[in-house]
Amino acid sequence: MFAVEAATAPFLFLGRLPGAIAGMALWGISMGTQESIMRAAVADLIPAERRATGFGLFHMAFGVAWFAGSALMGILYQRDVRALVAFAVAIQVLAIPLAVLANSARLKTQRLKS
Repeated sequence: MFAVEAATAPFLFLGRLPGAIAGMALWGISMGTQESIMRAAVADLIPAERRATGFGLFHMAFGVAWFAGSALMGILYQRDVRALVAFAVAIQVLAIPLAVLANSARLKTQRLKS
């Protein structure tokens, strides 16, 4: 998922029309994957009686982060498109260790529940 998302920005912003179309397709794939994975992950971590609150808090944090990242990317786009692409790729690559840590914590929690 991270490799697909990291490849999206260069296609979208550094290429011509075929690259932009490929970037849109990659973005759609990554968003669909992310939505299904994140819903399942949140559902696994939150007890059933608190699941609505967990989803609400998750989506609130996700929305705030998305807005902040989009605002920063808008500023970068105005200044230099290459800086925008570098930021987008870097933030995806930096997310990999965080995802690995989150997955290992999830697995540890599941083992403790068993």
